[in-house]
Amino acid sequence: ATLTLSDHLALQEWTTVSVQARAQCGGGEALADSIDIGYLPADVDQSGAVSPFDLLAFRRFANDLASPEAGIPADYADTNRDGSVSPFDLLVFRQLINGVAPATRAWAGIALPPKP
Repeated sequence: ATLTLSDHLALQEWTTVSVQARAQCGGGEALADSIDIGYLPADVDQSGAVSPFDLLAFRRFANDLASPEAGIPADYADTNRDGSVSPFDLLVFRQLINGVAPATRAWAGIALPPKP
């Protein structure tokens, strides 16, 4: 399934996405599920906190030394969101960590609140 959001995710907050569906087999059973999505800029390793480990994950993904559990490396290391991983992503990553313009705040040490 593909999920398309109508707006940006709130930074440093959880967003719950719910689905109501009907199975196409087995008598058309009603199905319901939800997923919580948290977003922190520069949280490359998806740990829920921005830490030095994110730089390690960034380098591993950018150099094809590791692959994320889900998706592709660009999903995690393409910090400038141009569709590919390049040295410019490292510059944006450093801006996000340190709060250097155009980043609006320093994200180093910031964590998501407990999951709902």
